[in-house]
Amino acid sequence: MKTEKGYITLMGVLIVGAMGLTIGVTLLILSVTNAQTALSYQNSILARSYADTCADEALTVLELNSSFRGNGLLNLTNGTCSYTIEEPYGVNMTVGLNLDESAGATTFTDFSGNSNSFICSGGSCPTSGASGYHDTAVNFDGVDDNLLDDDGENYINGLTEFTVAMWIKSNETNSDRGFFITKDPDEQDNVLAIRYDQSGINGGCTNCIKTGITVDTGSGTQEQQLESSSNVQTTGWQHIALTWRSGEPLKLYINGDLDIPSANYSGVAGFITGATRVFVGRGAKDSAGTAAWNGSIDDVGIWSRELSEGEIRGLFLSGALSTSQLIVKTSGNSNNSIRKNYITIDQVSPDVTIYSWQEVGDY
Repeated sequence: MKTEKGYITLMGVLIVGAMGLTIGVTLLILSVTNAQTALSYQNSILARSYADTCADEALTVLELNSSFRGNGLLNLTNGTCSYTIEEPYGVNMTVGLNLDESAGATTFTDFSGNSNSFICSGGSCPTSGASGYHDTAVNFDGVDDNLLDDDGENYINGLTEFTVAMWIKSNETNSDRGFFITKDPDEQDNVLAIRYDQSGINGGCTNCIKTGITVDTGSGTQEQQLESSSNVQTTGWQHIALTWRSGEPLKLYINGDLDIPSANYSGVAGFITGATRVFVGRGAKDSAGTAAWNGSIDDVGIWSRELSEGEIRGLFLSGALSTSQLIVKTSGNSNNSIRKNYITIDQVSPDVTIYSWQEVGDY
């Protein structure tokens, strides 16, 4: 019995000792983990400050040299930061309409440098010089007003990616009225067209936006359509951007945010086909002259590339369309902790206007 008691006592001591060792190891691990977390947090804070440091450096560079475009790098105490200054909105822009013409205008100048100006005539001319989202806009009567580029098919057909963006303001909701189409309206949402939609036939949305394209696949044509989420129609100013790349679904951005559509066809590989002209202020349902745009349109841009989500967000935040708009991308690095900024600015030398300064996960 004495032997058994001694054995039990010894075992108890060993167990208690093991438990103490386990607790000690656990506390040590927790201490190391907490230290690592604190260090990681400190590095993250430093990385953010470094990203901001390079942003300030980039803006200073632009103040000294407004024509600078390119990259820069700074070596800092515990890390580095880098910056890139880009002029994205002028890249692959095929049409740029500020729509800031004075009252009575019949020609609306394309500032992209491609001479793709739009015209109107007689009673179909919208009211220019109207109040816009940025400066002035054109106001459409909802009957027969429109702007036209009769040769617009030349820069629409053959596109393997594109972006169409503009500010719109409707006088009504629960509407089928359209604001962009690349052919004479025929009730079909295809080729490349964007309109308000009372009720989506594909996804059941109400008070939504509908768009469609026609793609030449090399062995025929296929259509892609998108119907937005419900209740996006409004009588206030609204920024709309539609993008597409061959083989991918359409993407619709509303006020800078990617919409979650109620219906969206799968992507088709190929190029846009079927365009015959380009209208601003008309849509697919306007074949009988009863669904033209009733409201205002401002700052229309067309690109032969898919703008990034950041670029579209920048367009929305700036509120204006200009090739003088710049993007400043910065990245701060402290012991492999990385923080990034995406900054949208406009520069009319030497003054720099900051439209947005966002921290982003990636560009």
